[in-house]
Amino acid sequence: MVFMDSNKSSKIPSLVNWDLAANTAAKLTPAGPKMTSTEISSAVENLRELADKSVGHVHEITKLDAARDLRDSELLVVDRASWAKASSQSFRSLLQPTLEELARTRADQLTAATAALGGTVTGAQLGSILAFLSSKVLGQYDPFATWGADTSTGALGTGGRLLLVAPNIISVERELNVEPQDFRLWVCLHEQTHRVQFAAAPWLKDHMREQIGLLTSGLMDKADTLAERLAAAAKSLGCGCRN
Repeated sequence: MVFMDSNKSSKIPSLVNWDLAANTAAKLTPAGPKMTSTEISSAVENLRELADKSVGHVHEITKLDAARDLRDSELLVVDRASWAKASSQSFRSLLQPTLEELARTRADQLTAATAALGGTVTGAQLGSILAFLSSKVLGQYDPFATWGADTSTGALGTGGRLLLVAPNIISVERELNVEPQDFRLWVCLHEQTHRVQFAAAPWLKDHMREQIGLLTSGLMDKADTLAERLAAAAKSLGCGCRN
């Protein structure tokens, strides 16, 4: 799976090197379970089938109109490195408004305080955090990274993105010694339920973005510790938004 570079045309490229963050995360992600190419293809196909079946199951269980045939999001079955790259895009869209505000209001501090660190240290730190998280996530419904999103500005489209991290799902099902079909369907049902939550409450995405904006603004109110505070923001968002 190929993801677009989200570092191009950044208004404030010196603060965070998003390209480095994505590449660092991809390089540092630990290896997944050993599988043949045939096993990988079969698992990907199976996860896609179960994700599609989960749509009807969630509607039947919840009886919510918003759950009826809900396929408003891009479905991606990914490996750990691709999840990390995709997540770097999401972090960019969430953090960029705060960074731009910081650049506008504290330009004098930023010039002096970030000259030595620049975007390299910050990007590397963020990439390392995403690499760690990449082996912990089974699936994720991401309402902030969408089809048609403008990755150069962080502007969002509509819908969302549903990711299933195949190596992690397979690793856990092997560790627990459970029936693969049942476990994979459970993961798909879980993520489809999150998709329904956002569809049933259209205001929820904007509310979360506002709250995340407040959180990151507080973490990054001092420019001279920008790198450390960005790392803290990534940890907080990673713990709060990943499923």
